[in-house]
Amino acid sequence: MDLECIVGLTTSDWALSIAIVAEMGNSSRKEEEMARWILAVETNCTDPSREKEFNEWYDNIHLQDILQSPGMLSATRYKNSLAGEGRGEYLALYEMETEDMQQTMAAFGEKVTKLNEGGRISELVKVVSMAAYWQITPPVKRK
Repeated sequence: MDLECIVGLTTSDWALSIAIVAEMGNSSRKEEEMARWILAVETNCTDPSREKEFNEWYDNIHLQDILQSPGMLSATRYKNSLAGEGRGEYLALYEMETEDMQQTMAAFGEKVTKLNEGGRISELVKVVSMAAYWQITPPVKRK
């Protein structure tokens, strides 16, 4: 599957994008061992006049909801200083640990679907891109 398949997603498309990310992760990495991952999600607010509401929802509700998914360890958000056409204004990085990314992402997809059905996903969020990266080097500190 191509990463371009998940660009421009609204909340109703999340389950599909999550399945694509899971397939990409497992097709690239075959080892059966615990691995650290970063799930990078670029988003935009669909209504700039409600950006404060969007950020309050994301920071105070959404991150905690997502961290309840199996394998999720932490979440951090960033704002893009060079946001432009085709780029997300916001970046959420989710640190994960799992032996089976496909299974973890399937559980994540179920979680997001339930959150959406329960009204806990804001209509203000639009996913611009989503990608999963597994850790290949331990953190390096400055000497």
